[in-house]
Amino acid sequence: MKIGPIGFWELLVIAVLVLLLFGPQKLPEMARGLSQALREFRRGLNEVSREFQEELTEAADATAAAAEAERTAAAPPPAPAEAEQAVQPGGPPAINAPVEETHSR
Repeated sequence: MKIGPIGFWELLVIAVLVLLLFGPQKLPEMARGLSQALREFRRGLNEVSREFQEELTEAADATAAAAEAERTAAAPPPAPAEAEQAVQPGGPPAINAPVEETHSR
């Protein structure tokens, strides 16, 4: 059975050496210290990940706000309400309508 680059027999040899070097009294202490270190590492990793996500969200919001400001700045201003109401009931005059000319000779 392989666990990454270290196999089962390698792990067994390492466990026996640790047991012989430190003794059965020290192993629970070492395991607690290792679990606390792993817990702190995970906590720090989660904090960094959360901060990174917050920065990404803030950057996306700033980009969206800048794009919205640019879009509204490029849009023509709306027509005044008086111009819409000033149109005659018959409609606006035709631009290309024939012009009647009266010349006296």
